[in-house]
Amino acid sequence: MQGTLGTRLRRSPQFTEYKNIPSGTGCNALKQKFRARFVKDEYKVIMAEKLRIERYAETNEEIGEWLPIPRVIVEEGGHNSPEAVRAGTTYAATCVKMGHAWSSYNDMSEAVEVYYVRRKHRHVHEHCWMMKTIQTKPAEEPAPASASASDPIGLTTPAPKRANPNQGTPPTPQKKHKSAKQKAEYQQIKSAENAKKTWSKALQAANHVVKAHMSDEDGWGDVSPKLVSRLSCAVEAVEQFCENSSFARQFLLAESKAVRASVGCTRLYAENCATLANGLGPLLETVQELLKVLSQQQDTVKVLAA
Repeated sequence: MQGTLGTRLRRSPQFTEYKNIPSGTGCNALKQKFRARFVKDEYKVIMAEKLRIERYAETNEEIGEWLPIPRVIVEEGGHNSPEAVRAGTTYAATCVKMGHAWSSYNDMSEAVEVYYVRRKHRHVHEHCWMMKTIQTKPAEEPAPASASASDPIGLTTPAPKRANPNQGTPPTPQKKHKSAKQKAEYQQIKSAENAKKTWSKALQAANHVVKAHMSDEDGWGDVSPKLVSRLSCAVEAVEQFCENSSFARQFLLAESKAVRASVGCTRLYAENCATLANGLGPLLETVQELLKVLSQQQDTVKVLAA
């Protein structure tokens, strides 16, 4: 057997059995049967196809990106063009009027960003050829019986073995599922950690707005004084809640792992987290709503001033 099939046979575990075929009368016939069986096991179907592929696609895309107002003006043509400045400010003012889905306040840059949409039209036509080769192997058959004097290489079909009822398959390891109590404790701890993240960002933004309003910085002096006063009261309510709860002060100012280790009991820690989230969550929502309204007012003032 020459070529690829011969190489496969020499590298296969069956090659030792092939070499052990006794010489003598009928040796070539036995080897021929062995090779025929080997080829049948290796390749069942080999088929090559030549495919002609032709695709046509036409798509319309709208890709949005959050940009500050100066970047919107640059996208519309640049600050040197009066038409571009007018188009950019009009777009930003429209986004502010449409609400929070189109405008937001970036805590990192401390600037208002709007959702700027770019529209694209794509036309694709593909025409090509492809060669595909399909090769499948048959299902594995039971190994032949051990060689005997009448059947030296095990070409006869062996009798099926009887199943051993005492020999069962090893059990599949099962994943550990959390109980309802553990899931509830996890949700309580997660809600407290989310409240901690919101607390840090909301208080930082609120303090910035109050200071900017007092110093009349970047247009904040023209926003509603009543809303700024309500924001200050909301921040004081958050600080008062933290002062009244020793766990809240420790949880918000220290690492969660250290606080959990100091409490010790997971159940007690989860209960304290639930109390913190239920008490601090509504206060933080009030701060966030006031910040949103004030940011929209400040952005409107800046647009009208431009």
